[in-house]
Amino acid sequence: ESFKFSIIRNPWDKVISHYHQPFYKSINSLSNKSLDFFLKKYKPAPWEHGFQCSDFVDKELDLIIRFEDRVAGLKRLEQETGVYVDNSVHHKATSQRRTKEYKHYYDEETKNRVAQLYAGDIAAYNYTFE
Repeated sequence: ESFKFSIIRNPWDKVISHYHQPFYKSINSLSNKSLDFFLKKYKPAPWEHGFQCSDFVDKELDLIIRFEDRVAGLKRLEQETGVYVDNSVHHKATSQRRTKEYKHYYDEETKNRVAQLYAGDIAAYNYTFE
């Protein structure tokens, strides 16, 4: 027996995180490329098996934690399993490069492009651009 869980993330926020990651530096903010340019070239990293969480999340999970609600989600995980997870862990380097909330990076075209790329996650997990 095992307790299966996953952490999912708002697609628009996830894309902005990738827009600042060193892995994508040839096409992202680290090379002064626009978000529009990034989205036209953006592909999953080789170790990922799709764009969306719904591409690889098992449908029979015991718990799904939203990244944006991870403190409460990790507390629930601890209650369910007895395993403590330090919820203060985060990607400091990436978060320091982000100067504003994800919503402020988008125009209508880029917002809609992410909605198309992540239609499965938006439908499966009821995400909205808000």
